[in-house]
Amino acid sequence: MGDRGASISILNPATSVTSGTEVHAKLIAAAQSFSQLLKPTYGPHGLDKMLYKSDGNTTVTNDGAKIINELLVRNPAAKMFVTLGQSQEEAAGDGVTGCLVFAGELMVEAGRLMNQGLHPLTLIQGYDAALKIALQSVSDNSIQIEITDVDALLQVARTALSGRNAEGSAELSSKLIVEAVQLIEEPELNDNRPSCDAKNVVMHKLGRGSSVDNHLIQGVVVPKRRSLDSLPTQLVDVSVALLTSEVSVRQLSRDAEIEIQRVEDLEAFLDSEQEQREQLMQSLLQTGAEAIFCAGSTDKTLLHQIADQGILIIDGLDAKMLENIAAVTGAGLVDHLSALESTDLGRADSISIQISSADDEVVEEVHILSKGESRLVTIAVGGSNDIASEEQIRGLYDALRATCVAASEGRVVSSGGSQHAAAAEAIRQAAEQDSSRQRLAMEAFARALESIPCLLLENAGADPIDGLLQIKAGISSDATTGVCQDGSVGPVHGALEPTASLLHSLHASS
Repeated sequence: MGDRGASISILNPATSVTSGTEVHAKLIAAAQSFSQLLKPTYGPHGLDKMLYKSDGNTTVTNDGAKIINELLVRNPAAKMFVTLGQSQEEAAGDGVTGCLVFAGELMVEAGRLMNQGLHPLTLIQGYDAALKIALQSVSDNSIQIEITDVDALLQVARTALSGRNAEGSAELSSKLIVEAVQLIEEPELNDNRPSCDAKNVVMHKLGRGSSVDNHLIQGVVVPKRRSLDSLPTQLVDVSVALLTSEVSVRQLSRDAEIEIQRVEDLEAFLDSEQEQREQLMQSLLQTGAEAIFCAGSTDKTLLHQIADQGILIIDGLDAKMLENIAAVTGAGLVDHLSALESTDLGRADSISIQISSADDEVVEEVHILSKGESRLVTIAVGGSNDIASEEQIRGLYDALRATCVAASEGRVVSSGGSQHAAAAEAIRQAAEQDSSRQRLAMEAFARALESIPCLLLENAGADPIDGLLQIKAGISSDATTGVCQDGSVGPVHGALEPTASLLHSLHASS
């Protein structure tokens, strides 16, 4: 036989290769570590974690989505958990920690069964059967609500705010959230139910005060200083123009050199530019615009002419801010001042410049208010500390997302682990009728569900075993029996969460 040649190296000699049960063990260990990291933060009595970043910044939070996004993850199972948390955040805005904790418990239970010899396919079949029962149990226990049901929406908002920095003013914050949701509701095209999008609510940091200073603004706040102090500071019933470019004479697209031989030629060139400015100014006055917001800078000569006419102009805005102003005023985005027409203008009830001082400098904010056709509102968040303000905003936004989901879907369920316990009991009853090995997986699924009320009890300082036994005894007659705000066991009144959020959590985790 001839020489086969040198062997081909596929892996680096230093590479460690694992397979079979060793891989399962490593993946389950990673998932368990990830779950253990989040467990102390779960529930109304969950603790905050301090995250110290490599750039020196520090964050204090108990928000599951924030924590997983800040972690440097390499393990495949842990990366899967990050994706799972992001999916829950995108779908419901809240419930990320509970989703990940439940998924971690499912992995742990799966590891125990596989160590006992249960085949992975049997495990999957059992989990699938248990999941269907759990989803049906949650759906059966759902309560129908309307977007006008203020009490139910307030309970959803308060539940999402529990255990967060915004909880200190939960009553005020939940009222602001529900009011915001009802202001941004839009009718569905193919359904009778209205809907709302949390993206139409903007959070604005006041930079002063505390959470008791939170308030709702029917409009948008632009943190931008005027280019001239002579520009107006108060306007009422204002016509608004939005430009995606600068306010200046159009520049040539190519560089050119002009040879000036006589003084008259220079004067003619300058007069030509001035004439273009005059034409732009005339076209602006003809549209009737009283306030201009633009992305680029403003020609100095035009700026003074605009100020002389009593027109407010704010420049240097980003695309997102212009879109927010458009949503409030109904104005159309125009490429250049020369293309502006009166039909492109929107209206605002009022525009005011709020002037304050901070860190030995003058700070200006432009408040654009519109109580008519505005499709965007702002929640002003008090707090002088950036870390506390950011955590409060995260809590408010999660509660806002949860409330929007509840209002749009129209179904809610009791919280406090009551639905997890009820679903676990339904799964056990079904498993008793199954004589195959998948019954073991179904029972494991039920144990993973019960880990949620147990964790709530543990974080509240109660005994999880005694508490779980009380919940099991209570759910047979009342499916809302769970862990109350104070850590006691009983019917969970006043704590609701969107059905869609819990369904997604169960389905994605499995």
